[in-house]
Amino acid sequence: MPRSAPTTAASIEERRHSESLRKRKYRAGKRTELIQLETELRTLQDQLAYLTAPRSSSSLFPSTTPPPAIIARRYNESLKAQVTLQRRLARTMSLWTATQQPRLVRTDNISHVPPLGLLTVERSQGPTMHSSWMQSTLLANPAARQQGYRWLSDRVLHTSQRHPHPFGDAVADRVSVVAHRGEDTDGATVAAIEGHYQFTAFGDFRHVSQRLWVAKFAPTAVTVVQMLDDQPSDGLVYYHSTNLVTNLRVIARQYIEASRVVLTYTYLAHDECFPMIPGA
Repeated sequence: MPRSAPTTAASIEERRHSESLRKRKYRAGKRTELIQLETELRTLQDQLAYLTAPRSSSSLFPSTTPPPAIIARRYNESLKAQVTLQRRLARTMSLWTATQQPRLVRTDNISHVPPLGLLTVERSQGPTMHSSWMQSTLLANPAARQQGYRWLSDRVLHTSQRHPHPFGDAVADRVSVVAHRGEDTDGATVAAIEGHYQFTAFGDFRHVSQRLWVAKFAPTAVTVVQMLDDQPSDGLVYYHSTNLVTNLRVIARQYIEASRVVLTYTYLAHDECFPMIPGA
């Protein structure tokens, strides 16, 4: 039977030291664990205080309204865009208006007084742009055709209102014809003819306008009038007029207002339903 080694003072001291180290490590671990628990407790307490604290709805849902500087910049950008659009529109309208009024470079006046009034014949340099009716086309599509009748007539009405009184305050019967000269491949040519007529008729303006309206479509010894489409609407007629060697397709329209009646006659260059035969 083996015998245990005799216990000496040195071995007892060594065991005591070892036990002391073990306890110190244990107490140090407990202190570290306590510090961690206290830190975690404070964190949880802070979270609890945040969750239970009273707050307004705006703090729960942050505002999406941009800062004033951004709002001002966006508003300025929208204003600049509007100005750009208005400038483009004004330029387009200016170019369109220029095609309606030829620029007179040189004018020679020949005037005499006929029995009914004053006749003025002017010869001027041709317009710098082609008159827009030379590029007008009436489409075959029924819906577009109806719109074309009205749009082309309205264009003539609004253009004529630029010079509502070509003779000023004069009330005598007058006729004014302006021949605008131009140049093409054959040399000098008549680019456009502008006419103004003024006379006095004794009667109700409605009756007078109706007589003028009916007389426009009446055939004469040198004029043949043929209605092309069925009457598109009341006060609007589309016809083909042959005068000697001149062929014209014309949209005629009445504008009946409270104090006047305006009659417009619009020449049409091209029609998909009734093409002009070359040389006819």
